[in-house]
Amino acid sequence: MKVKILLAVALCFAGQALQLGSGQALAQDSSNVRTVGYYDTPGYAFGVAVSGNYVYVADGDSGLRVIDISDLSNPTEASYYNTPGFARSVVVSGDYAYVAAVSPGLRIIDISDLYNPTEDGYYDTPGAAYDVVVYGDYAYVADGGSGLRIIDISNPANPTEAGYYDTPGYAYGVAVYSDYAYVADDAEGLRIIDISNPASPTEVGYTYIPGHALNVVVSGSFAYVVYVDPFPGGGTRPADYQHQQPCQPYSSWYLLHLRGCL
Repeated sequence: MKVKILLAVALCFAGQALQLGSGQALAQDSSNVRTVGYYDTPGYAFGVAVSGNYVYVADGDSGLRVIDISDLSNPTEASYYNTPGFARSVVVSGDYAYVAAVSPGLRIIDISDLYNPTEDGYYDTPGAAYDVVVYGDYAYVADGGSGLRIIDISNPANPTEAGYYDTPGYAYGVAVYSDYAYVADDAEGLRIIDISNPASPTEVGYTYIPGHALNVVVSGSFAYVVYVDPFPGGGTRPADYQHQQPCQPYSSWYLLHLRGCL
């Protein structure tokens, strides 16, 4: 499946506002949006991370693919590692790529030698690892029916579970900002988990979304939730989180304010 290289395209948005409404994000000058290159990976490209001149692709049954993008118009594959399971999400931190591989859990790939990646360690989560983010010495895994799992990766060769929070839905996506994890929890909406104590995470707020929350990204004071609407439509909803009490969500178009998720 083709991986389109849009890194240079993002530069076109510098200084230009994005308009959010009706589930769509539009640039003020859409004529600046263009594809500058692509690489046709052998599998199904579900996740991507960028570090330096390389793109790391979670490529489904084809594992982790490492793409050299030093020439954006002509990207080439530098190497790959055939992870077990189905590579669905990837994040890069230091010399390691962390891959959420669904059934086989979290796989930790040593990429210090880009042309010869090897698996250094793994943690087989109890559910299905759909998404992963790394923050400090911990990997936060959206683990399907097993909720949010917090994995201590201070020793990549021997990761261990530090704690978990079993969300009420099906955890598909996760983002971390400061002391909070934001979980896209399918029909149970956006869950906000206090992770200041990784051994004992607790839920401090939530909001329901009229659809199935699949992923979330945090930027500034907003969490942008990707969802599948049960009715025609769907898109991306920005959710403003402010940690006050009580929690009073309300909606205006696609803007959800979480007032008071302490």
